[in-house]
Amino acid sequence: MKWSIHPLSAILIIVSALFGCQHNNDVANVISSRILNKPACKQFTKSGEYKITEIMSAVEYSFDMKTGILYVKHINAGFNCAPEVIYCYVQQSDKSLIFTEREKSQGVKCQCLYDLEIEVKGVKADKYRIEFVEPHIGNQEKLIFYVDLIAAPTGKYIVSRTEYPWSGGTVEPAP
Repeated sequence: MKWSIHPLSAILIIVSALFGCQHNNDVANVISSRILNKPACKQFTKSGEYKITEIMSAVEYSFDMKTGILYVKHINAGFNCAPEVIYCYVQQSDKSLIFTEREKSQGVKCQCLYDLEIEVKGVKADKYRIEFVEPHIGNQEKLIFYVDLIAAPTGKYIVSRTEYPWSGGTVEPAP
């Protein structure tokens, strides 16, 4: 049996081979995250060199270059007093790491502060914009900051908060 290829088919095969399969040596960075601790409602905490009070929200981070694991502690994250389950999903978008915090339910009519210890695997040593999407932030300053995990693999970022539940206490504010 003799094979023959039509000239137009041959051109299409060559063009497909040259342009159809673009090889990208930069494989998409796949990250995964999980909360390491069982967060509990609290009043205040001391962390590191700074006293983090109930009118602040803070992030402490530590990056292990060998394993590609970023450890993040979100101090004074605001959630419902009875959230059933607290979630934190981390997504990478270009040079941003977006931490989206959620709760399964709002079991009661009050909010309080929690410390979340988050592990993010698959992070490359690089510069990032870090953003936290918080469920009860309202119009307060957002946790958005920049890190250089090569030059400074550990660090802190703190914002002041004045609205409930950061204003102190764990009961619903009076109407």
